[in-house]
Amino acid sequence: MLRRLFHAVRRLFLEVREAKAARERELQRVDDPEELRRELQTRNRRLLVWLGAMSLGGLLFGLMVGRIYHGDVGPRQPIVPQVRVAQAAEYVDEDSGKPMYRLVLSLNKALQYERYRPDGALNLRLPNISLIGGNQSAQVKTKESRSFSWSVTQQGKDVNVLVVGLGGALATQDHLDKKEGDHWELVIEVPLISAGQ
Repeated sequence: MLRRLFHAVRRLFLEVREAKAARERELQRVDDPEELRRELQTRNRRLLVWLGAMSLGGLLFGLMVGRIYHGDVGPRQPIVPQVRVAQAAEYVDEDSGKPMYRLVLSLNKALQYERYRPDGALNLRLPNISLIGGNQSAQVKTKESRSFSWSVTQQGKDVNVLVVGLGGALATQDHLDKKEGDHWELVIEVPLISAGQ
């Protein structure tokens, strides 16, 4: 019993001494502005680190919830470049009023193509693309007894477009036009009458 009483008095004495030392430290801190400034800077740094960690954690949590909610958890499939013959028809040019033949290829992705003009013909090579709908070709006869043929064929990984004049050189034009979304059109135009008429 005496022992407990002794320990209780001793604890009380230590608490009083500790409280007195704490009061003295507080008074010293108030008296020393440099010490007070350092302590405030330390507190502010800790607070900023804590707030930054909480913000980053909230952001990461929000991104995870967003990916799960929208179902975008897997990697996206790459777009496989594809081409198909969209149109092959005669028309009258609005600007010149001359009859023209238009071959339109529809692409799902923009690409660089190679152009060759061997002996008045037009040869376009579209690299690393697949042809939808299989190989296609046609022969077109003009009113002037001139004719030409065109073909769109898959050759390995490339698609080859060939426009050849039968009985003479052709004046062809080709250009790539952007349509809505990621769709593009490769347009090849052939005049159906010679330039002198």
